[in-house]
Amino acid sequence: YKVLDTSKFLRKKIILKEESLGYNINYISNTESNFKFNKSQKKQSEIYFKKNKIKNNFIVLHNRDNLYEKKYKGILNDQNFHDHRNFNFNTYSQIIKKYKKKQFVRLGKIAPATKINNNNFYDFTNKKYNELLMCYFIYKCSFAVTGPTGFLDVIRLMRKPLLAINFIPLSQKQFFALPKNSIILPKKIYSKKKSRFLKINEIIDLQDKQIHRNYDYYKSKNLKLINNTKKEIMNAFDEMLTKINNISVNNEEKNLRNNLQNKVNKIPYMKLLNQKLNINISYSFLKKNYEIL
Repeated sequence: YKVLDTSKFLRKKIILKEESLGYNINYISNTESNFKFNKSQKKQSEIYFKKNKIKNNFIVLHNRDNLYEKKYKGILNDQNFHDHRNFNFNTYSQIIKKYKKKQFVRLGKIAPATKINNNNFYDFTNKKYNELLMCYFIYKCSFAVTGPTGFLDVIRLMRKPLLAINFIPLSQKQFFALPKNSIILPKKIYSKKKSRFLKINEIIDLQDKQIHRNYDYYKSKNLKLINNTKKEIMNAFDEMLTKINNISVNNEEKNLRNNLQNKVNKIPYMKLLNQKLNINISYSFLKKNYEIL
């Protein structure tokens, strides 16, 4: 990327300035995806879907943990600290239990085993993992749910809506790396020094151009990250269903959301994010945690 970006000729031919990789304010999610499957790939994937009884409108679930890092530690040579981005897959248990008639597909190359008692839950991790199928699952899904991980870049590549849970850091480059029509469910951050939760604009101010660090940045600042609860994720999931299905909310809820959004719009980049890409912070989360606005 650096080679391409520093060449005036190649930049004009290949890189769309201000629309590359999510590092600037960009609206590339508004464009049509260039990702295509050839006939053979489609046929192979559709046969697999039919064999495993995968229907349309299923939902992709994904989480980041440290199992992959542990297995490939020597190969990856990654010295960065990632623990703040991890969460347990059982976080999704209430959603899967509530929506028994919906199909859920778990994706990931290496993942801890989980016991989900639901005939509509399909685990395609570990030995079942296949990169072609992973891409095709995302391509065909109704929407996806995951945290702040590189996996969401593939979701944006396919232009699929995303429920981004346990989302941290909050920064310009992270906001505009999200797919259109997404919902953000951020982590809360408690400041031990201030004896209170940080406001969203304070969390944004914490960040700089360096997302990855080789130490626990938040702990060094005497800050404690609070993962989203199962209830918060459930409420945000309900919002996502309402959003992608264009379901109207009642007037009381509509007024509440408008008031919350007006507050959010005062935060850097958030007005553009909402107006241009229809991306918003979960209203149920803001309603419960109004003090962070």
